[in-house]
Amino acid sequence: MGGKITSTKLVLSGVIIASLCGAFSNLIVYLAPNATQMRDLTFWLMGSLSTTGFDTVVMCAVPLVICIVFFLTQLRNLNAMMLGDDTATTLGINLSTLRKAYILITAFMVAILVCNCGLIGFVGLIIPHIGRALVGTNHWKLYPISILLGAIFMMVADIFARSLTVSEIPIGIITAICGAPVFAYIMIKKSYSFGAGS
Repeated sequence: MGGKITSTKLVLSGVIIASLCGAFSNLIVYLAPNATQMRDLTFWLMGSLSTTGFDTVVMCAVPLVICIVFFLTQLRNLNAMMLGDDTATTLGINLSTLRKAYILITAFMVAILVCNCGLIGFVGLIIPHIGRALVGTNHWKLYPISILLGAIFMMVADIFARSLTVSEIPIGIITAICGAPVFAYIMIKKSYSFGAGS
């Protein structure tokens, strides 16, 4: 709307769409007659790595590696975008086209993972900000450290999900418990910056 989107608008629009889709999902769960299948669906809605095997890893890895390599070629543009729209445009970057492409490719990556692992929230929100606190905003350093931290965080969360109780806790619950306070702190902290124009 208006031809321009900021980080704040992007996050808020995601919250709105998630709330709407969540309402429809809850309605389906409420009206469904099969309790066993609904329990499986509820487990998927909260995220889990328990059903993933080697075939799933290969099926997810191939398109994800292609997308990751694509973003490796875009680090200069991402750094320029952090300087603000005016500066990036001056450097010859087509912001409108790139933003649309980045959002579509990121949505594709997330869709592949969600349909195999369920909804595991907050990882993509908090890990890059933790990485930024460690290595700064330069994407040449931030991009690989975010991938590494995300993988470590998911492994630790999965270990906790499998070992805290007798039956496995959906990993999405663990990531939400860890992620919500961190993201709230990031949002509240006045001195924190998401980048120019955010």
